[in-house]
This record gives sequence, structure tokens and C-alpha cells, in this order.
Amino acid sequence: MPDQPKSQIFKILAYSLAGVLLLLSWLWNIPPFWQSLDENIFRFFNQFVDLQYPVWIKILAILNTRLFDFISAGFMCLLLLWSVHISPRQDRWRYWISVSVLMVGTFLLISALCEISITCHRPSPTATFGDSNRLRNLIDIRHRDISNQSFPSDHGVILMIFVAFLFRFARRQVAAVGVLLTILLSAPRIMVGAHWFTDVYVGALSTTLLTLPWLLMSPLADWWIRKIRQHLDRWLDKKQISTQ
Repeated sequence: MPDQPKSQIFKILAYSLAGVLLLLSWLWNIPPFWQSLDENIFRFFNQFVDLQYPVWIKILAILNTRLFDFISAGFMCLLLLWSVHISPRQDRWRYWISVSVLMVGTFLLISALCEISITCHRPSPTATFGDSNRLRNLIDIRHRDISNQSFPSDHGVILMIFVAFLFRFARRQVAAVGVLLTILLSAPRIMVGAHWFTDVYVGALSTTLLTLPWLLMSPLADWWIRKIRQHLDRWLDKKQISTQ
């Protein structure tokens, strides 16, 4: 990036360094801060996975169903629509469609990189502790409460990529709501024991810190959006001509 200002390069390197240090702090775990935090958070929420709390366990199961994943995606789409609505751009629909295409492509690429490069086969808390309360033993609603490979949280990676794109392209108030949404939507997986706390706030966060700044804080993002926009314009123009 020869034309990139030095200050911007330093920011990219700073975010990447933060991601490296965060990941190393978890890998080395000296002192065992992360392990203790993970276990304490899991034990706190797991005590409420009990028939003494029938309403809570039903809510918790629903929040971890595939259906709720689609509802979560709907919340994310609403934030994108809000961004379109308050955008001052004349071409806001085509612009935000291009941003969304780039965001989905980034989801797929980073997910593939995680599958290839991260070899830490870490089971979830419910798969680690034999004495843990399992929600599936208490309720018939089909949900996810266990994982044999929980680090990093793929759910958390998607949410953090989403909020990073909001900070880069949307208004600050939209991005702030995106942060709140990320916290709320990642919590059910932690509360049910399908993920450790650090699967999200170390694994997913360090992944995004190491990768996204090189895209979003460099000319690459704008270059890709221009390319996507050009293809979109040509496709829409052809559709318009064919309908006339």
C-alpha cells in the first residue's frame, strides 16, 4: 500500500498487534486468568439450567435454536436497512448492496481461513465437564448446547465482522446499536454452555483484529466496493433493458 498514509498503517499494525497479544494471552494463560474466568462464567449460568427455572430454560433453549439464528440475521438486516435509510448518498441502495456483498464475502473467507489455520480443537464447557447440567436433558426443544470445536466461536466471528463493517461504513449510532446487538446475540451460546466466554471475546475478537483492519482501514475495501458496484450496475441496467 505505497499510497497509504503512515498513520493509517500504524493503526492497522496496532490493531493486528492487539489481536496477537490477546490470542497469546489466552494460549499462554500465565497466570491462568482466562481459564478461571471461563469456568466461573460457565458455572454461574449453568446453575440456572435446572427444572427449578422452567421459564428460563425454555427461553434459553429458544434462544439457541436455528430459528432464533434466522431471527438474529433479521435484526442485522434491520440495522442495514436503518443505515440505508439515514444515508445521505443519492445511490444509497446500490452502495449498501455492494457493502453487504463485500461483507458476506468477508464472512465466507474468514470462516474458511479459521477452518484451515486454527487447529485448537477445544470442546465446549458442556462437553468438558461431566457434571454439568445439560439443557437437552431437560427440554424437548431442539437447540445447540454442545460443541466439539468451540474456539473461535463462528457465531461470534460473524457478529464481530458485522459490527466492524458498521463502524467503517455506517453512522456511529448504528454501529453502537450493533455493538449492543453483538453482546446480546452472542450471550445465549455462552449461557447454555455451547461456547466458553473466551471463544467469543478472545477467539472471535482476535480473529477480527488480525484480519479486518487490512481490509477496512486500507484502500482495499473501497476498491472492492467499486468493483462490486460496477457489476451490480451492469446487471441492473441489463435487467431494466430486458423489461422494457
